[in-house]
Amino acid sequence: MLSRLPSLVQMLVVEVVAVVCLGAGGFARLAGHPSSEPLSARVFAQLLLGLLAGWLLLRQICRPRLQQVSWSPVRQFGPVAVVLPNDPSATQTVVLSSHPSYVLLDLVAGLLPGFLAWASWGDDPALNPSAPLWRWSLAIWAVFPLARLLCWYGLGRGPDLLREIASGRTRAASQLGWELAWRPVLAFAVIATTVTLPGLALGVRDTRRTEAATPLLDATRVAEIRATPAAFRDARLRVRGRMLGAIQQWPAGGGKQASAGIRLQTADGAQVLVFCDVHRLREFERLVARGASVELTLLVRVLENGGREIGRHYSTYYGWNPADFGPAPSGGWMLTYFVDA
Repeated sequence: MLSRLPSLVQMLVVEVVAVVCLGAGGFARLAGHPSSEPLSARVFAQLLLGLLAGWLLLRQICRPRLQQVSWSPVRQFGPVAVVLPNDPSATQTVVLSSHPSYVLLDLVAGLLPGFLAWASWGDDPALNPSAPLWRWSLAIWAVFPLARLLCWYGLGRGPDLLREIASGRTRAASQLGWELAWRPVLAFAVIATTVTLPGLALGVRDTRRTEAATPLLDATRVAEIRATPAAFRDARLRVRGRMLGAIQQWPAGGGKQASAGIRLQTADGAQVLVFCDVHRLREFERLVARGASVELTLLVRVLENGGREIGRHYSTYYGWNPADFGPAPSGGWMLTYFVDA
């Protein structure tokens, strides 16, 4: 059972290469979608690599067969790692080139384009050129599980193959399907889950600990920043408060990119302006859409000169203007920009 896992990993890698190279690397740019990278030799090389990987994968899917494979261990000779021909410790095994259980592998291969397509689904391609690339990747990925199920059940090629193999053996076709496909795939799923879940759990724990240890931006902290602005350069701070007024939006135009900002008041009365650039604008707008009725907690960084000035970079590329929020309080605004929720 475990001897078939390298073949499953190989199928998974081939599918990921086909999806990423055809979607994000080739077809989307040939279709004329906006992209930061024009058509070049590298793009065409990605397209050719994706076509080769996609052809190899569809060939296995459309013509299911029993394959004899051999996997040799990697030998280490000092700093050099080699695979020896005719290694006596090589593993010989047989695998099915396609099976309905391999849809689980397809789902793993679709995690990356699926997540990135979901995260950028409502983004304007002019502001986020990578958004259509991942949608193309997701569309291309969907071809493989659909083709796998269609060829196996619709055209009946897979069941015919299992019955043909079982005709010369004592086991039934369903038992062969379990031994050759379902058991290795489920073993792969268990191993992958066992390896990844602890790492994800530790990552979530560390993130929560880091956020809990992030200093809170309140009136006392504002006074410290004003007194020693250099000590808080590029420091991440948490700001918690209620939104005053509506979100202020600056549309793209005149060489500037779209952006937005809000006015927050902390529990001890500190006045904070939080600006957001185009890269996190969609997430920022979604967070502050309910800010009039709930208390917001945001991760921010202090702008130049202890939060007193809009720097040259931001004034050049964005329309940030504290005057749009009305008269400043007696102590002045604390100017920050949005980092994360």
